[in-house]
Amino acid sequence: KKKIKNKMDADYSLNTVSRGIWYILHTMPLVCEKDEDFFSYCRLVKQLQYIFICIKCSIHISFFMYNNPVEKYIESKKDLFYWSWLLHNKARENSMHSHLENNQEIDNINFRDAYDLFKANVELLDLEKELYYFEKESLDLEKEEIKLKTKNNYLKIKNYKNKMNGNEL
Repeated sequence: KKKIKNKMDADYSLNTVSRGIWYILHTMPLVCEKDEDFFSYCRLVKQLQYIFICIKCSIHISFFMYNNPVEKYIESKKDLFYWSWLLHNKARENSMHSHLENNQEIDNINFRDAYDLFKANVELLDLEKELYYFEKESLDLEKEEIKLKTKNNYLKIKNYKNKMNGNEL
């Protein structure tokens, strides 16, 4: 277990955890299939206000959730993702003066690009799982089709990342 020795280690550790939390918050809405999945997501995000190490973050997320109840966004995967996007942008706005001020990822990404990026990532993960099972079963024809879809999704994600970094292709 790594000990946190100084503020730089603490900031790094906090940023690492934060990225994982944001990944989960943005990806989960896109894999919800049943009503219970949507409600499970709502229960999960409501717990965030209690688990953040940073008291300012905890207070900010509590205010955000009070003013933007996640339950109002459970009509579709896209609506729920939109809520996570709003939350993340509000957190970025609030963190401009806090412990994340040196984070290079502060720039907001527009909703369409964020949605397309995470959707493509989920599709890629699904295709990679399919590819794994097809390889185990040696279904050559379908395997080639899955490889092509996987490659296309990989290129889609790469294009979005380049676009976000200002490197248009």
